[in-house]
Amino acid sequence: MYRLRLAATLLASVGSLALESAGAIAQQPVETERRVARAAGDAIELGTIEVRGEGDAAIGYYAPVVTTGAKVPILARDIPQTVYAVPRQQLDEQNAVSLQDALRYTPGVSVAVGDGQRDEVRIRGFSALADQYVDGLRDDAYYYRDLSNIERVEILEGPASVLYGRGSPGGLINRITKKPQAEPVNTIGLTLGSGGQRRTEFDFGTKSANDFARFRLTGAVEDSESFRKQFFLQRQAVAPSLLLNLTPDSKLTIQGDYLHDDRLADLGIPSLNGKPVRVSRSTLYGSAIGDKQTKNTFDVGGVTLTFDHRFNDSLSWRSGFRFYDFALDRNYVTWSTPTAGANPMITLDLAHRTRRETGATWQNELTQKTTILGLNHTLLYGVEVNGQDKREQNFGLNRVATYSLFAPQLVPFQTISPATLPGTNARNEFRTVGLYVQDLVELTPQLKLMLGGRLDWISQKRNDKTASNIDLERTDRTFSPRAGLVYQPWQQLSLYASYSQSFQPLADFVAFRRGADASSPQRTTGYEVGAKYDLNDKANISLALFDVEQNHVQGSDPSNPTVAIDIGTQRVRGLQLSVAGEILPNWSVTGGYTYLDGEIRNLGDRGPTGLPVNGNRPALLPQHSAHLWIKRELPKGFYVAAGVHAESERFASQYNITRLPGYMTFDLGAGWRNERWDVTATVQNVLNRRYFVSALGTTEGYNMPGALTTFMLSARMKIF
Repeated sequence: MYRLRLAATLLASVGSLALESAGAIAQQPVETERRVARAAGDAIELGTIEVRGEGDAAIGYYAPVVTTGAKVPILARDIPQTVYAVPRQQLDEQNAVSLQDALRYTPGVSVAVGDGQRDEVRIRGFSALADQYVDGLRDDAYYYRDLSNIERVEILEGPASVLYGRGSPGGLINRITKKPQAEPVNTIGLTLGSGGQRRTEFDFGTKSANDFARFRLTGAVEDSESFRKQFFLQRQAVAPSLLLNLTPDSKLTIQGDYLHDDRLADLGIPSLNGKPVRVSRSTLYGSAIGDKQTKNTFDVGGVTLTFDHRFNDSLSWRSGFRFYDFALDRNYVTWSTPTAGANPMITLDLAHRTRRETGATWQNELTQKTTILGLNHTLLYGVEVNGQDKREQNFGLNRVATYSLFAPQLVPFQTISPATLPGTNARNEFRTVGLYVQDLVELTPQLKLMLGGRLDWISQKRNDKTASNIDLERTDRTFSPRAGLVYQPWQQLSLYASYSQSFQPLADFVAFRRGADASSPQRTTGYEVGAKYDLNDKANISLALFDVEQNHVQGSDPSNPTVAIDIGTQRVRGLQLSVAGEILPNWSVTGGYTYLDGEIRNLGDRGPTGLPVNGNRPALLPQHSAHLWIKRELPKGFYVAAGVHAESERFASQYNITRLPGYMTFDLGAGWRNERWDVTATVQNVLNRRYFVSALGTTEGYNMPGALTTFMLSARMKIF
């Protein structure tokens, strides 16, 4: 409680500073739209929501213009929903090299262990495992993303099916990529860390003499270790892009991306008697030769084509196509509940999983500005076609090792015989056609109404190639509406309310077996009211109250973690306060406070396995969380910064058995930059606090400890 009070005090102090600055600024006219126009590009009409130009619209830590909330560039304060952005400057100054790093100071967002193979994000208490996007196009394969090609990360919080189709009740993550620019780019960078981090990045860009063609190439090479025993990470990323200015009103952008990742498969530390085992944070439960027997290797590549055409001042068209190919080869261990007694033991099983996915998305959107009955309308019409094929095989070998729980002495494992039959062997086919429309109506200069709806046709087919031969097939038609009202009594302040519905088909169509509707999509209803206030042209503070409810919530069967079961309805109500930007001259902040009150309701009081779930708190949901980063600019290009993270107690699963204790950690940062150099130093977990970042979220016993005190130094240089 003391730690949470301290976090609240820090937030209150920042809020006090922000309100003082707002009071002074309110006495002067603020021309936010003009400032934003200069940040976003060379031709913007924000009154009618048209943005043409290039580059990142962020101003320091604050992005006044976002694209994720409405599918068109729009002022964040005009969206009746919470949208949070993490700009490139923030990523660099916090030495963020992974998606988990990027979201570290985002209110309402937390992470899960993700099977030790992928990014897994939770937003407002709901899993957003398959809610990853790149430039607004679906990117939901299970892998760890790289940030070398990312300009900023936008987080839309709350149901988003109205524009994006199937999705989590909590929201989605949209990565905005670096695009070819008119100005040359020529940067290389090096990052080193005390935990064994070694990473190099590069970013080069140029254009033709007549500016018809622009080219950019980004990438990274990493060979890192960590505080976890045997951990290794070897990855290479490259992303070329070409922009062709076909006419003054038409442009074609061609982007490629490839990522190879090879790392230890690490699921953390087991649980005993309702809490993680008290062992060294580096303790590994696996093979003595983990780099050969328990590792994840994946390759993912994609091609994206985007065509933009402006017919006139009132009508524009965007067509986006993305194809991806993903291959995973995963060798990992699982374990059962440790035995009790004076010397508890734990038995490990070995698994080998292969996964191959290909998918394509084609999205066409028409934006129209018009006047109907004297009212200004900005209309978005969209059609999306999506297809994915997913092939998976899973092999197992039981009891490959038995270790002392508190002092495991690792041994090499017996290998899985090539003659072993797969426990899972299936091909999943997923097809979607979505039609959507959105209208932003200016009822008065102060009152705006946003209405939208999306109709989706979803076809799922599973071809089971095991002896069981349980083939499944299902077709659904869903409608997802959103209605929001924004009232702006004066330029800096927006008050809003919204209602939305969302849906989510079952992951890979492999879950419920009970009743006629056992495999029907999950349905979500969400309500949100809030306020957004521009403290000045470079900073914003916002407050949101929300209520989200989802039915057919999936849980993992404790007697068979590979099978998903229906555990009832999950409802989360909460409050979120966030702040981002330069609140006072030379003082910038990002972060906020989130309160989440979540509950699972099951009319039978117990889940299908007999374990009680009715009234339980959802997995990995902290009731209180606070994240805050404060930076002070100093003379001659120097700056210093400090951050705090605090989360209250969480449960490792929906069965509320294993408790992850609440924690608070502190970070420090400093840097120096001039026209050629950008040097950043950070210290994470300064006080070397012992804590757990997260758990698997669906079952007990896979708890990931937080890192020891880690010093990181990065240097970026413009080479010519």
